[in-house]
Amino acid sequence: PISNGWMLTIKYLSLLYLVMTIQFALLLSGIVIQITTDFTHFELVLYLRTLFGFQLAELLMFAAVAIVLHVLVNQKYLGHLAVILFYFYTVLGPRIGLEHKLLVFGSDLGLATSAFHDLSAYLRPWFLFKSYWLGWTILLCLMAQLFWVRGHENGARARVRKALFSEVSKSQVIIALLLI
Repeated sequence: PISNGWMLTIKYLSLLYLVMTIQFALLLSGIVIQITTDFTHFELVLYLRTLFGFQLAELLMFAAVAIVLHVLVNQKYLGHLAVILFYFYTVLGPRIGLEHKLLVFGSDLGLATSAFHDLSAYLRPWFLFKSYWLGWTILLCLMAQLFWVRGHENGARARVRKALFSEVSKSQVIIALLLI
């Protein structure tokens, strides 16, 4: 049989493929919009850096958390609801009083671009925040690996009992904690 880690990885890779396909469609639609408005100064490096760099990192962490929520809830539609509520939490967190960047998943200080200055002043804080959230994402994925449902015992008590007696690679936990 396939291990829980491989099942989680396969689902994550399928979401990765879906997200990359959507990002590529966004790239093409941006270029088509520029062509139709007679704007011929294409900045493909900016498109690639934004869509397949900064935004892709955020979307892939969100996809991992979506898988974790589905595993933990273990009900299809309740999992969808949990993901939607989590998305609203990440988007509306600052508006409801959660203004600290370490309390809202995936938040960072932002990246400001201009014709006068480049991103170099904003990259280090962005990478630090994303490594912090990546550490939490890895810890959540390890938790999803522990609570993955296999077989007929899918009740909450049986899943917690299985998770408590399961082996998790200590190196994975140490790497995630070092990122945090």
